[in-house]
Amino acid sequence: MSTDNRPAVDARPRASLAVAMLGFFVVALDAQIVNVALPAIRNDLGGGLSGLQWVVTGYTLMFYALQLFAGTSPKSR
Repeated sequence: MSTDNRPAVDARPRASLAVAMLGFFVVALDAQIVNVALPAIRNDLGGGLSGLQWVVTGYTLMFYALQLFAGTSPKSR
């Protein structure tokens, strides 16, 4: 009697790569959208260059934190 305890190998590495590339593209696109909106943010809210840097940093940190939270799954009982 033989049991095979080897881990399963992904048979579609190209599909995994495509999904990872799509995820990176979405994150990069999201960061670019914030950069495009900076002139409107400056006109509406005022502030200088350092304020706009805080807007980009705050948005990016919050986006990445929510990405990590969305990737977790609840424990099954």
